[in-house]
Amino acid sequence: MEQKFPGLRARAIAAQFMEDKVIALFELSLVDGEVKVVEERHYRLVAARDLDRDAIRAYRDG
Repeated sequence: MEQKFPGLRARAIAAQFMEDKVIALFELSLVDGEVKVVEERHYRLVAARDLDRDAIRAYRDG
């Protein structure tokens, strides 16, 4: 992995599907021999046709 993506570190993640087309993504870390949640974010799934084109451009352009 390091040869293909030098300078980047692997991050353990998990996903959980929730109600109303929401997905929770978790970044995990091993702390004192236990798996801990470092960060949690929630995202709502929407159809591509419902995406705001200006928001997509702004996200893409950074």
